[in-house]
Amino acid sequence: MKLTKNTPGSKIKEVKFNLQNFGADTIYVIHDIKKPQRRIDFEHAWSHFSGFKYEYIDAVTPDDFNLKELIENESVGEFSLGKEFYDIVDLCLTKNILAIAFSHFRAYRACNTLENGDRFLILEDDARPTEGLMNSIYTGEYKKFIEGIEKRTFDWIFIGTANNVIKGQDYNKFLKRPENFTGLAAHAVLYTRDSINRLVDNHNTVEMAADFLLHHLNSNTTFPNVYSPYVSWISQVHTQLENNILDPNNPDYEYSTGSQVNPLVDKVLEGHSHLAKELVPYIHLDYFDKKNHLGPLIKIKWITPVNKLLQ
Repeated sequence: MKLTKNTPGSKIKEVKFNLQNFGADTIYVIHDIKKPQRRIDFEHAWSHFSGFKYEYIDAVTPDDFNLKELIENESVGEFSLGKEFYDIVDLCLTKNILAIAFSHFRAYRACNTLENGDRFLILEDDARPTEGLMNSIYTGEYKKFIEGIEKRTFDWIFIGTANNVIKGQDYNKFLKRPENFTGLAAHAVLYTRDSINRLVDNHNTVEMAADFLLHHLNSNTTFPNVYSPYVSWISQVHTQLENNILDPNNPDYEYSTGSQVNPLVDKVLEGHSHLAKELVPYIHLDYFDKKNHLGPLIKIKWITPVNKLLQ
C-alpha cells in the first residue's frame, strides 16, 4: 500500500502495510547466487511492504552434486538420494528438479538448527505478491488470517500454489484444506518447527520433487493438518508469462522454467518430453517398459550407467 514516495529531507513518509512476516518467526529465501538479477527483482517486488524480514539461503544447483556418485552411495555430504524416484501421471525429471529438492532440505535444516522461533516461511526467489494478497489486505481477511493462525496447530500452510484460486475444501472463513496434487508448488510454504523437525529426521532422502513430497505426505496423513488461503497470496513470476518455456534470447529467460525440461535448451528423449535426456542412462529400463507404473503413480529405479561415455 504505497501512498507517497520517500524524498531525502522530507517529513512525508511512505506508508507500507505490515505483513507481520506472514506469521513466521523467520523467513528464508532460496536464491541462486549465480542469478543476481532475481535477487534484485525479489527485493524490489517486496519493498512496498513492511514487516517482511528475510534472509537468503544459497540454492543448490545441478553443478553442486554428482548424480552417479549419489546413486552409488545414496548419501554424499549434505545430499541424500533414494534408490527410487516417484512422480504422478507423467514423469517430469531433470537434475534441476533434484537440485530444487536438495535446496528445500537445505532450508529445512537451516530452520532446524535455529534456537528460537516456532514458525518458518520458506520462499523461492521468484515468489511475488499477488492481487489476491492485496485484496485480502483491504478486506481485512489478511488480518484475520494472521490472528487465526497464531492460535492454530498446523503442519504447513501453502501461502500460494500454481493456481490463483486454490481448489479444496473450505475449512473456515479464511482457510481451506487444499486438494492434493492440484496446483503443485512449494515456492511459498509456512511450516511449524515440529513439521520441519519431522521432515529433516524422517524424509530427508530425496525421492520426489519438493512440491510433490508435501502433497504426498498430506495425502497419506503423515502430515494431516495442511491449509491454505482461499486464493494464492504469493505466486511465481512464470505465472505472469504466457509461456514459461523460453529461448535464452528472450528478455524474460531469467524466469524460464527451472523445474521442467526446456526443449529449446535441453535435449529430450523422443516420446518422453518431460525427461531430460542426460538422465536416461541412470534410469532402469523397467520405467520405459511401463512395469513400474502404479496407476497414476510412476516409479523409477536409479542405476549406475554401464557405459562410461554416458556418465
